[in-house]
Amino acid sequence: MEHRLHVAGEEIGRLRLRVEELEPVKSEADELGKENESLLLRIRTLEKHDNEHVTKIHKLEGSLKHAQAAEAELKTVKHQLAEVRAHAHDWETRFHKSSTDSAAEIERLRARIAELEALQKKLQAQEEQLHSWDRRFSSTVQEKDGEIGRLRIEIGQLAPLREEVVILNSRFQTAVAEKDSVIEQLRGQLQVVPVSGGAAAARAKEEAKAKETPAANTVERDDLKLIWGIGPVLEKRLNEYGIHTFRQIAQWTKQDIVDFETHLPPFKNRVERDQWVAAANEEHLKKYGEKL
Repeated sequence: MEHRLHVAGEEIGRLRLRVEELEPVKSEADELGKENESLLLRIRTLEKHDNEHVTKIHKLEGSLKHAQAAEAELKTVKHQLAEVRAHAHDWETRFHKSSTDSAAEIERLRARIAELEALQKKLQAQEEQLHSWDRRFSSTVQEKDGEIGRLRIEIGQLAPLREEVVILNSRFQTAVAEKDSVIEQLRGQLQVVPVSGGAAAARAKEEAKAKETPAANTVERDDLKLIWGIGPVLEKRLNEYGIHTFRQIAQWTKQDIVDFETHLPPFKNRVERDQWVAAANEEHLKKYGEKL
């Protein structure tokens, strides 16, 4: 027991010596611990800063990627802008050309419109003239119908006279034959007249020739039917009153017109309505080249 206590005492003494030896080491360890804690704290601070830097780096990397994407997009936009500017220039050139062409086309259209308006006025005037002619034609047709009716009545009245006309014609032919025989006898007598009577014979021959030629053949005649409103019937009536030429109608006075229309009551106001005097002047100018 004592031995054990002795051994324990020795052990305790050794431990105390060891503790004394370790006392400086403990102080140093405490200092090292404090320093270690300071280092750990700094490491943690550095790790925190490092994490912040890493976060910033990640953010910067993200910003860099965005910047690169923005740069690529900017290049695309610049390319598109260049294309847009080229298209705009092309459109501007086309628009300028189109404006020039449009202005020329507008001028052509205005000129065409002016031509069409003039043509429209001309057509309207012609249409009015056609209406006037149509009215005159309708009036003329009515008058012609009335004249035809009257002529048919006259023909019916003249029918009994046909036989008399045939008889008179036969008598006329006989009389003409007798006159021809007399003329031949006179010519035979003229051939035996002495030379000294040559002048008298020639004069007698001319007088005989004048008797043979109808006086009507020496009358100047125009086709009065060329005047609007004058047909064969009216031309015949005019000839009966001694009117044969354009000149005679062209020189009519108002009194002449009144005198003529008194003989033809159905055709009252016909001369002025159909403008016979002006038409006669025009036809005379066409035929003879003379303005009355």
